[in-house]
Amino acid sequence: MDNTVTIRITNKKAMNLLAELEDLKLIEIVREKSIKKMKLSEKYKGMFSKKDAQSFNAHTRKMRNEWNNF
Repeated sequence: MDNTVTIRITNKKAMNLLAELEDLKLIEIVREKSIKKMKLSEKYKGMFSKKDAQSFNAHTRKMRNEWNNF
């Protein structure tokens, strides 16, 4: 099984539990520096429908024009 998830540890006890799971060979902890940085365009590809993306782009252009005319 090759599923990868990223989690943010908010409590030291959680890190201890993860370490125990790693000791049991149930998970492998991959440190932050080992994780490949993903481009935002790759991360969010397919998140919006084409119609929603076009609407968002139009709205963004309108806001920028309003700001520039201010």
